[in-house]
Amino acid sequence: GGGGGFTYSAISSDLNPAVANYHYSCTGTLAITLPAASTLTAGEEIRIKNMGSGTISINRSGSDTIDGQSSYTLDVQFSAVTLVSSGSGNTYEVI
Repeated sequence: GGGGGFTYSAISSDLNPAVANYHYSCTGTLAITLPAASTLTAGEEIRIKNMGSGTISINRSGSDTIDGQSSYTLDVQFSAVTLVSSGSGNTYEVI
């Protein structure tokens, strides 16, 4: 488990697509592609933490946006982000 109803998953290679209600603990340099926000219920979250010294690139699906951008980067060890889906709004908010 990852606490709070989240499933914990340690990854070290690209992931496409990520899954809602997962907490991804990442090592290495890799890319994570988000699922289309419209396929999720509004408020569903994806949590990502950079456990190593590599760069984690978080990419949108289709024309979705991540806080108005097409991607988000975690390039500092132990940095983390929670992405919240708007559902039908095709956006992810970073909290």
